[in-house]
Amino acid sequence: MPRPATLNPRPFTLPAGIRPPDDRFTAQESASAGGAGSLKHGSMGSGYSAKTWENRGATTGGGTVSSIAVVADPDRERLARTTATLQRAGFRVDATPDEDGLRQLLTGAHPTVLIVHTALIPAMPARPVGAIDESGHAPAAAPSGIEPWTPVLLLTEINYTAAADVLERFSVSDYIRASAPSDELLHRVETLIDRGQKRAEIRDSSERLRERLRNVSAAIRSTNDARTMAGQLVQGFGQSFRADHVWFTTFEDERVPLITAQWNRDGLTALPRPGNHEAAARRAADRLWSRGGVLTIDDHRDYQPLLDEHELLGWMEHLGARASAVVPVGEGPTAFGILWIVKVQEPRQWSTAETALMRHVAGNLSHGLIQGHLINAQQQVLKRLHQLDQAKTDFLATVNHELRTPLTSITACLDMIRDDHGASVPPGISRLLDIIERNSDRLRGLIEDMLTVSRHDNNTETRKTPVNIGQLLRMVIAVLRPVAATREVTITLDHAGEDLITDANEAQLEQVFTNLVSNAIKFTPRGGHVEITAGTSTEDGQEPVLVVNVADDGIGIPEEDIPQLFLRFFRASNASKARVPGTGLGLAIATDIITRHSGTITVTSILGHGSTFTVRLPLCPKP
Repeated sequence: MPRPATLNPRPFTLPAGIRPPDDRFTAQESASAGGAGSLKHGSMGSGYSAKTWENRGATTGGGTVSSIAVVADPDRERLARTTATLQRAGFRVDATPDEDGLRQLLTGAHPTVLIVHTALIPAMPARPVGAIDESGHAPAAAPSGIEPWTPVLLLTEINYTAAADVLERFSVSDYIRASAPSDELLHRVETLIDRGQKRAEIRDSSERLRERLRNVSAAIRSTNDARTMAGQLVQGFGQSFRADHVWFTTFEDERVPLITAQWNRDGLTALPRPGNHEAAARRAADRLWSRGGVLTIDDHRDYQPLLDEHELLGWMEHLGARASAVVPVGEGPTAFGILWIVKVQEPRQWSTAETALMRHVAGNLSHGLIQGHLINAQQQVLKRLHQLDQAKTDFLATVNHELRTPLTSITACLDMIRDDHGASVPPGISRLLDIIERNSDRLRGLIEDMLTVSRHDNNTETRKTPVNIGQLLRMVIAVLRPVAATREVTITLDHAGEDLITDANEAQLEQVFTNLVSNAIKFTPRGGHVEITAGTSTEDGQEPVLVVNVADDGIGIPEEDIPQLFLRFFRASNASKARVPGTGLGLAIATDIITRHSGTITVTSILGHGSTFTVRLPLCPKP
């Protein structure tokens, strides 16, 4: 019921939609309210169902429970007369002449209609302003038990005036002169109940629609496949809105895939694509999206399109559309899709609640399409990466096999030459043989590194045993000391006196420390020094860990190269410029091995002053 926008206390001015006391119903209005021969009472609250009776004068004697009327009037004679009139019409009546009685009747009651004299208004509980919205939604019932939608008919005296805020506070639906004839009062009551029934039907229909569309949204959220989402949308909208056709399409847009889906009522042929009208469809979608609205047309025969709507609506009318709704689908500043809901046989009124639900579900679809597109793109990338990784593994296996076979022949021939002609080989030829041997060793090292990378990528199981780090480091130094001597580089080892034991694969740890120490020798100029220390450290209150440092006073590493130093095939820029030989795999392999042993490897370096590599490994608990 429309109400004044301002509710300042003042003598009562009749709000729009409420009849004055002396306004009589016409025959037509009486018929629309249910007429004298038939009236349906709606389900106005919990605890009772809609009732229908054939004659307004019927009684409830022995029949089903009728609708409930609460009547409060201090005039006992009039109260009795009103009660008798309502009872003859099939109502169950609870009547009282005073405020206390009214309060008692309203406690926990669920009346179909409330008829109250103005003198007893103080006993009425206040109800929320704007109790029912257009979609039929209303707040929960007050403690009194009166539902927010229960109609209230006010009985007034001729000289009665009331402040509008009083009528607003108690949600008065209509008012009538207390001395009005009984049949007029009954007509007012029947009309209010009929209005309430229609509101209840709207509310129930809205809730059913809301529940169906909740299921559509849930189905959209349950998948990442765009075509499945679109199919769920058009089918759900078609069935929920009882449409004849539902058509959805996306446009060329990097945010979503290009898809089209439609649903058609049984017996109807599928809609053709818009063809040349797709550009108009996109313009319409962008315009609606920028306005944040839905274009609803109750009847195409009466609709006057805007200038930029003629092309699109012409296509829709060519398809036989009688009523339609156009919903943009998008995200951010622009739309990337459009949805049509079409009725071809008859007009249809689209409510504000329906268009709000359309926008809500379209928003869920938009989010789902974007997320699904991103997820599918990521899955495609991962699939491609797996394929590339497998191709790389296959390549390494093939290359290693193809390189190892000729290399074995080269080194075998080299050994035969030295064994058979060692003393008689001229000095020039001997130098060439040394070059062949040196490069064969380099090639063999590269093959071994590649095989190691391949094994690690295949997650080869690492067998571990207790390893004494002090003994392992002394063995590594003994092997590399002759190499250091040729470069006039000294090596020292300083480690704690106690045994440093870690649970590890000894061969793999030997490979790590051999790589670190040989790198230190390789990047340290003549006369330099490499220092290796081993011990334990307790950091941040954690369990003690084994720590090995390999430090040199060589050329150092540029600061910008350090973050990439442990990546495969990466070499520091100054190493490449100095033409220091290497594959760029050693540190990557070392990092992988240490990680498999639940440890870490880090580096600190000052360009031109040297580098320190630090390896941390778990200590074996002492027995």
